[in-house]
Amino acid sequence: MKKNIWLICLLFSFSYTNASDPVKLIIDCNKETGILRRSELYNNNSLLRTPSSAITNKYKKEIGVTKIMRCWVTIGDYWNYETNEYNYNFKCGWDLNLWDNFHDYMERFSEISEEILLNVRGCHPDVVKGKITMEQWRTACKNGIKHYKERFPKIKYIEALNEYELGDFGGLTNDEYYQFYKEFYKIINEINSELKPEIPLEIGGPCITRGNFLEGITKTQNMRDFLRNYARDTDPEKQLSFISYHEYRFGKNPSLVSGQEAMIKSWCREFGIPDNIPIFITEMGDNSESRRKTIIYKNQLLQAACMSSLFYYYNQQPQVQGFHWVIQHKSQDRKNQIFDNLRWSPYGISLKMHSHMAPAQIEVNSPKIKEGKGVYCVASKGKNKLTVLLWNYQWETGKKSSSVELNIQNLLDVFDKNKLKLKEYLLDSGHNNIHTTRFSVLTVTDDQLLSSKESDLSLSNDALYSVVLEPNAMCLLEISTE
Repeated sequence: MKKNIWLICLLFSFSYTNASDPVKLIIDCNKETGILRRSELYNNNSLLRTPSSAITNKYKKEIGVTKIMRCWVTIGDYWNYETNEYNYNFKCGWDLNLWDNFHDYMERFSEISEEILLNVRGCHPDVVKGKITMEQWRTACKNGIKHYKERFPKIKYIEALNEYELGDFGGLTNDEYYQFYKEFYKIINEINSELKPEIPLEIGGPCITRGNFLEGITKTQNMRDFLRNYARDTDPEKQLSFISYHEYRFGKNPSLVSGQEAMIKSWCREFGIPDNIPIFITEMGDNSESRRKTIIYKNQLLQAACMSSLFYYYNQQPQVQGFHWVIQHKSQDRKNQIFDNLRWSPYGISLKMHSHMAPAQIEVNSPKIKEGKGVYCVASKGKNKLTVLLWNYQWETGKKSSSVELNIQNLLDVFDKNKLKLKEYLLDSGHNNIHTTRFSVLTVTDDQLLSSKESDLSLSNDALYSVVLEPNAMCLLEISTE
């Protein structure tokens, strides 16, 4: 018997006219591929622009409780090495944002997180320069971590220093860094022994950023040196619970991050280190200089599509967990997810789109994406719910809109009711973009992710859907019985 097919065609009025031949995608609802990885629940905040409680409450309500939130503490903020005085509840922030107390900052993120990763840095350049001794630094470092662990028990991961190879963060050599890493794991072992916490502390690094993992570039050598130094360390109590680094250099071609897990695992095996250590990309994005000259509404659309594309490839690497960067940044607005007026940026809206996705990922048959640019698709299902997320990643140079034809098969595997509701959400130059769309009719308590189309549907086994996506535009399709 011939199957019934319902057809939805959406060609919004401001779509570009240079759309290419249709990109044809097939989703088979019978083919589950596992649990969808929740990228929106791994995030960063900033110690220099500490989000208010209104912002953290909004995040929890509209995105959810994070799996891991990355927080920060700087040793020089709570310890004065000249007087040896401690103030663990110091004022934090930057410039005009210097208004918050550190305990309040940590409390807010403890309330919206299952676990906290705390990056600990500071005063290490003073050790290298001979202003203070390693023992002085070690004592201050341990006192701080122990205090905060006792007060905020959700702290689980300690990340040893931040981008140590950069001049702004110390300009340490790889060998100098490892001397600090050794002190970190000894400190963590001591605190776990003394406190016997329900959630023991774990330690990781090296938290490098410079260069990338293409052959012959700085980061390759830095990571290999760290792993080699760890392998040469004969201390039986040494610990490496996670490997961390930052990735900012693949916005032009996100597909190049695909082999990073395999590369790091091969180095671990080379040096006799277990190759199943989790890998945390604790910051990621695109830091190309031209981004800073781009109009903000285009910049944040690019940020949203870029981060989704990077996660697309990282999520295919089981040991890798990426982190979004950042809820609020001190100076680079393109990285902001929520503004002070409690409005989501386009980047923040993309996180909300991901949060709407159903739990079980299903297979998508699509054309191969060339050099990281093109139409991406992630699909998932739950009980009486199907979600599809599409985006047209063109980076900053692409001008091409894409016409998408989506063929959804075996819908009867998902739904047990005949009456369905379709909702479509767009993120582009004219939808859900605070920089180009007026939200004057909304209050700050309203959901800022607004549907562009809603339709009642009669259930059939197959469905067709069509849409044209601007460069870096995103589209969420949600079919449910509600």
